[in-house]
Amino acid sequence: MVSNRVNAHLPEPLALHVARVVGPKGLYETPSDYIRSLIRRDMESETF
Repeated sequence: MVSNRVNAHLPEPLALHVARVVGPKGLYETPSDYIRSLIRRDMESETF
């Protein structure tokens, strides 16, 4: 499996949201887990 790295700079409101959903009290263990989940959901909802 080929893996690629993606880096993104987030404005503060988005970074704060990621911080809320990641970690011991969040739904995801890492920011990468969260981003992968978002991409998978987006791929599943593609209509074209």
